[in-house]
Amino acid sequence: MKDKLLRISVFLYAFLNVVYYFLPWKPLFYLAILCLFYVLAISLFNMPKINRLVCIGLFLAASLLMIYAKADFMQWLTGLGKNGLLIALFTCGPLLNLPFTYEDYQSELKNIAKLHMHTLIPFACLIAIPTHIFAALTGFAAFSIMYNLFLETSKLYDAEDIFISTLIRSYSTSGFWGTSWVSVMLVVSELHIPWYRVILVGLIFAAVSVGINLTSIKIAMLRHPGRYPTLAPDKDTVVEWRKIWIMFALAASIVLVTLVINQSLGWNLLAIVPLVSMLFPLVCALVQNKKPELKRGLRNYYDKSLFKGRTEVFLFTAAGLLAYALDISGVGAKISGLIPHSLVDYPVLLVMALMLLVILPGQLGVHPVATGTTLVATIVPATVGLTVPTFAMTIICAWLLSNMLSPFSALNLTMAGLCGKNSWYTGLKLNWRYGLVCLMLYSVMILTVGPLLGS
Repeated sequence: MKDKLLRISVFLYAFLNVVYYFLPWKPLFYLAILCLFYVLAISLFNMPKINRLVCIGLFLAASLLMIYAKADFMQWLTGLGKNGLLIALFTCGPLLNLPFTYEDYQSELKNIAKLHMHTLIPFACLIAIPTHIFAALTGFAAFSIMYNLFLETSKLYDAEDIFISTLIRSYSTSGFWGTSWVSVMLVVSELHIPWYRVILVGLIFAAVSVGINLTSIKIAMLRHPGRYPTLAPDKDTVVEWRKIWIMFALAASIVLVTLVINQSLGWNLLAIVPLVSMLFPLVCALVQNKKPELKRGLRNYYDKSLFKGRTEVFLFTAAGLLAYALDISGVGAKISGLIPHSLVDYPVLLVMALMLLVILPGQLGVHPVATGTTLVATIVPATVGLTVPTFAMTIICAWLLSNMLSPFSALNLTMAGLCGKNSWYTGLKLNWRYGLVCLMLYSVMILTVGPLLGS
């Protein structure tokens, strides 16, 4: 019963935040806060130890600042609910995966590999593109889909490590524009960057990132000639292209529907994405006559995603309260003064330093939702010599690199669980060189390509 109530409370809190955005009736807010209190009370004692320590630390820091600011009761409630829509995004996002499970689209991707992917380079491309798309829209669901789909094929190339690293890196590229990434939604909502511009600029960064990965694979092939075999095409394999096109049509529909609503009605993406996540799978199931598949998907979502969501609710609430406390106490306004003024004269180093403020704590278990949210809430870009677009891309790049490299990130913990290796191996061990190259190249690209986000 306790677990059932926890799952229901997690979803109800997310749902009420979305409803409250469209219908700002105070009783809805108070009901959402009651659900939040229940989730926090239950989650405190059964979340992973490192997450519990981080969350408690954030809450203590936030509480001290709130006391210093002499915050009243309503301000405390406002601070606790500050990240309500971010939690709704994270809670409802996995529902977007359901339409991709109504038919066996994954087997057709595997058939493409058998028919056309004879060497590692085209195989890595096949991994990169679907993973990027799935991850941008469905989040961690992309991992289990792509890993289980292509693991055995990767063994034919004797390249399991390259497969794992490519999967992680390709997933991370979705962080440049994907609706499943809190960083993107935070930048769009807090810094008022149009999402369609984030998509366009993000695709440039994603293409460069894929290029860096393919280059690293080619270097490995040149250093070890004959190590990775060339496969003969399986001429008996037939690709059912209808399913491939339906899969891409579903992905395009999610993006277009979200974009059209955002541009035509001006609603906050943090409210639109959860709304689309709840309605789109239902519409697809009715149109495609896939009601049994929808029921199975919802059962799996209830059993797994909602239970795991308790940790994110706790973490996002703690980070939101801290960001709010920094704001009302006035301490946040002083954070930009901690950045060495000399870096203002060296924009590339400044951007790199800001990214490291998110990346390095991530290696100790501090989620970028804490550091990233704090930076967005407290730093006025002009005070550190940056424009809003370049600052926005700095946060986005730092967030995804932190997730890609951190052994404590859900990304690496998920991959470690799938492949049976530890998260230090899947994170830092496989990706530190790639991450270092990206850090340096992104720092330059943010200043040259970032302005395309707007003035």
